Amino acid sequence: MDKILKNSDRIKLVYISSNGRSGSTLLEMLIGKHSKCFTLGEFQVLPIDYLHNTQPCGCKKRVENCDFWTDIINQNKNLIVNGTISKFRNYGNGKVIRWNELKELFLNFSASDYDLIKKYGKENFLVLQTVFNKVKKNKDVYYLIDASKDPYRLKWLAQSGYFDLYVLHIIKKPQAFVFSMIKNEKNFLLKWYLTLRMSIRWIIENIIIMKVVDKYIPQKKYIKIKYEDLASDHKGKLKSIFDFLKINDSFESDQGFKHFNHAISGNKMRFKMNSISLDEKWKLEMGKFFIFICVLITKLFKKIYN
Repeated sequence: MDKILKNSDRIKLVYISSNGRSGSTLLEMLIGKHSKCFTLGEFQVLPIDYLHNTQPCGCKKRVENCDFWTDIINQNKNLIVNGTISKFRNYGNGKVIRWNELKELFLNFSASDYDLIKKYGKENFLVLQTVFNKVKKNKDVYYLIDASKDPYRLKWLAQSGYFDLYVLHIIKKPQAFVFSMIKNEKNFLLKWYLTLRMSIRWIIENIIIMKVVDKYIPQKKYIKIKYEDLASDHKGKLKSIFDFLKINDSFESDQGFKHFNHAISGNKMRFKMNSISLDEKWKLEMGKFFIFICVLITKLFKKIYN
């Protein structure tokens, strides 16, 4: 696809991609404390939260009552209400399997509608440009942080040519991810089925993310992060991330990650926790049988993710 904007005119967007419940909210909140960064949360959910009041803004107000987002929405009402920003997200999660996108990624089929990709990129760009201009009035922001996670959104943003993308791919141990998805299920057979399904999902989603990166993102603009490393040594991991982004490390010395923000959607932990610790409840509570199933299914793929 032809480049639409010069590099200097593109918005510098740090995109956090991952499975759900893999630490993306923690990561974006930590990075968002840096003076050069402004976190958007899961930006693609903005139209849904505005129209249907599904989750509050990071400031704890409903999006329609948040002064920050009200200003942005008023300037871009048609794009947010009738546009394509939430294309890859519904009321729940995005789809794991989108056949047209996968055929293009893995079989080089020209399956995507490039006019729609350009439209998608432009609509996201126009709204995010309004955000960027607003935050620049009070803060010397260099990057916007989008924790939307979805690899198909990443693919379309990259193909559109409107963004200078830096990708943070956060990966949680498959046992920990699967446990987070099955821990409330009491029925043994359904829990077994969900363990199988979520283990396969862990594999598929991470492979798709890596394929999108391999095809559309320069390697120098991609970094892989283990959730366990981030939670165990967040200061050390943040230093490597800030080095990757080429910004000085100005992370505050306290142990918390909460700060005033206007992040859209994300894990509700952002309202409840102020300390960072490695959660490994799966080791005690998941059960050896379900751990065995998960490890067996994902074993062949572990080397890919180091």
